Amino acid sequence: MTVLPAQLGLGLWSPPLDGNGNSVRAVRACERLTDDLGLHMFAVARSSVPVVRHACTRRSRAERPAHEAAVLDEHADRLELWELQGPMTVLAAQTLCRQLLDREGRRPSWLVLDLHGLGSISDPALELVRETASALADGGTTVRIVDRDRPDDVRDAVERSVVDPQEVDEVLRECEDALLAWQSAG
Repeated sequence: MTVLPAQLGLGLWSPPLDGNGNSVRAVRACERLTDDLGLHMFAVARSSVPVVRHACTRRSRAERPAHEAAVLDEHADRLELWELQGPMTVLAAQTLCRQLLDREGRRPSWLVLDLHGLGSISDPALELVRETASALADGGTTVRIVDRDRPDDVRDAVERSVVDPQEVDEVLRECEDALLAWQSAG
């Protein structure tokens, strides 16, 4: 049995047993899980802050003609900004990814993930975010990732779209432009 306080409990068993009565395969499996997922007893994120600070439909600050503003208002639910915060462990990333994917058919066409508020992100957590972004893209959602400190880590996540946090508004404007182009083509 393995316990990560306030985060995870896991019970494994498989013969053969070692001299102490522990399952040899279960011990190896726990060791591999802790290494692969970054689940270490003394590296537990003690933050009770949710990783999603704010998720909303938000317009850029760009000045738009009245007819474009009306289209953007009408289709506001097609563009979402999710601002993330705190440390992102693999377990926090799992919660985030579940929130992004379990939307009962209400996925936006454009999604901006703002990672600049994250204090840290573990490699396994980043991999989960990458996989989720890819799944969303396969489902028709254009995902843009905004990050400041980890451009090399995040660069390959989706569309090589990493920008500085001061450019969040620019990314929103680009998504709005795409939404307007989509609307005029349809």
